[in-house]
Amino acid sequence: MPERTHEDRVIVLAPAANDASAMAALLLQRGLAIEIGRDASHVRELIETGAGALVLTEEALEVADAGPLLQSLHAQPAWSELPVIVLTSGGPARLAKLLDVTSDAPGSIVLLERPISSELLLRSVEVALNTRRRQYQVRDLLEEQAKRQRQLETAHHQLEHELEARRLAEEALGRWAASQPKDETRSPLLNYVVAMAAIGAAVGVRALADPFIGSAFPLATLIAGVGAAVWFGGFWPAIWAALIGYLSCDWLFIEPRHTLDMSRDHAFGFVLYLLGAGMMIAFGAQMRRARAHARASARLAIERQRRAEQALEQRNLAEVKARVLDERLRVAIKGSRFVLAQCDRELRYTWILNPHSDFASGVIGRRDDEVVSSDGGKTLSALKQRVFESGRGLEADVSFAVSEGMRTYSFTLEPLRDDSGFVIGVTSSAFEITDRKRAEEALRESEELFRALAENMPQLAWMMRPDGWIFWFNRRWFDYTGTSVTQTEGFGWQSLHHPEHIERVMAAFHRSVTTGDPFEETFPLRGRDGLYRWFLTRAFPIRDNEGKITRWFGTNTDITVLRDTQEALREAQNQIRQYAAALEQTVAERTAKLQETVQELEAFS
Repeated sequence: MPERTHEDRVIVLAPAANDASAMAALLLQRGLAIEIGRDASHVRELIETGAGALVLTEEALEVADAGPLLQSLHAQPAWSELPVIVLTSGGPARLAKLLDVTSDAPGSIVLLERPISSELLLRSVEVALNTRRRQYQVRDLLEEQAKRQRQLETAHHQLEHELEARRLAEEALGRWAASQPKDETRSPLLNYVVAMAAIGAAVGVRALADPFIGSAFPLATLIAGVGAAVWFGGFWPAIWAALIGYLSCDWLFIEPRHTLDMSRDHAFGFVLYLLGAGMMIAFGAQMRRARAHARASARLAIERQRRAEQALEQRNLAEVKARVLDERLRVAIKGSRFVLAQCDRELRYTWILNPHSDFASGVIGRRDDEVVSSDGGKTLSALKQRVFESGRGLEADVSFAVSEGMRTYSFTLEPLRDDSGFVIGVTSSAFEITDRKRAEEALRESEELFRALAENMPQLAWMMRPDGWIFWFNRRWFDYTGTSVTQTEGFGWQSLHHPEHIERVMAAFHRSVTTGDPFEETFPLRGRDGLYRWFLTRAFPIRDNEGKITRWFGTNTDITVLRDTQEALREAQNQIRQYAAALEQTVAERTAKLQETVQELEAFS
């Protein structure tokens, strides 16, 4: 036998050593790993190191140290819900008490009434182990997901640093692109003033250099002034500045000075100045246009980058959602043994998703009756043939005999049509319901056992909904009352109550239904012979795991003989007291007469 881990073992806890040994021996025969707990604290330590299922008797929950065990069940991780199987001797009072103890415990809790067949116990344990294995698969997936998440976070941090540096550079570029040159924001008059100031500065520099160069190079500094004027003031301010600058230099530095000499001797210098100034103005204007174009291009690039980032972010979000949905689908299909498949006209597999051992990858190109030799394969092929011929879908449960045992799947079959609407194949989705079928069978057997006990118990038994509507009576009820279901279901049972007691009984009944407290009253009920007999009636609420009342279970115990006996006993006690009183009086009278006789004798003497 291969070595098993602690995650596959079954922990058994029973205060009676014989019970624990018997259950352990039965489970060992099936080849299961067993660990017997000494007490609740020991079981708690075993659960912390790994467990597949917990099997215990109801007595184990009634001991003083059962609290830590229930606390450990509450302290399980989010992925863990340890299956717990509780063996109970049954009975309304014990069942109600056991449901109160286990109602708050998370996980799958199954109550099995004793005596229980060995096959039912083994089936319940196997179902619990299968459920636990899937929980461990979810745990492994969560751990792997956490590991990937840490790797993604590390990569995300690195990417954030890179994106931050890129963001700062883009913000600087954006601020430059969004800003406007000062000459574009100033008023036109101010641009002319700036241009004149630039050409005036050039004339001033020439005046400072005049003592050293005299009449040489009278227009040398104007070229730089024109360049500053066109860059800071604009095209037309630079034209006017160039003209005024020439006139100023002609007046101040060209011989004869303080005159405007426009003779032919100065024509050559004037032409050279015009060419230089024109080239400078054209170059400056071109630079200004290039600057404006660069800003516009930067703004356009930033806008495109922003749109691209938004599109990328939306695509990433879509991809993340798609991956999450794909992962959920994959995990759901893997954990639930869900199979999707498609067949052609000949009902041969052309595609299959998540094949298991029952549907191996070798089924492509084969029919179901060729893959599975049992009757299940023939049944499934016949169902698909019906869908293909009729063009209508159907649902059916099909069982297959495989190496692991008998397995049952719930199939949904639909016709596969082309664009023209013709049926070209069959699609199928299958969900394994083996565990559910076994659980339903176990529940059916448990319900049959309960009904057998309830039908043959000496008390009158009944069940009702949370709102007080009684929907079931046992056979003893109808034998005594002589009524039918339609006469007493719901609130029709009130007609069997004595008129002198019905008001008291209904007040207590409504109080229990409203508060959820157990009901207990004594009152008479009319039988089929028209006579009333006294009954002790008790009802207990049955709650689900969330503490919500799902139904009530009640019994009527005939105490007429007990009441008659008690009444006869009280009557006998009253007669005894009367007889004792008469006897005391007789003794007193005789004592008085005796005293008189004694006195007479004493007097005679």
